Amino acid sequence: MTSFRQFLAENKLWWITPIVVVAAFVIYVLVTSDAGGAGDSPFEYDQY
Repeated sequence: MTSFRQFLAENKLWWITPIVVVAAFVIYVLVTSDAGGAGDSPFEYDQY
């Protein structure tokens, strides 16, 4: 197990970078998506 921890310590850039890229992409999608409320629903239920 110590060799695995040593590997992670020596190669921080290679395992941190994908995490940061995915997190940035998810945040970008959440910020730019049009997550509207109930008033923005494309469906209209006139009978209710």
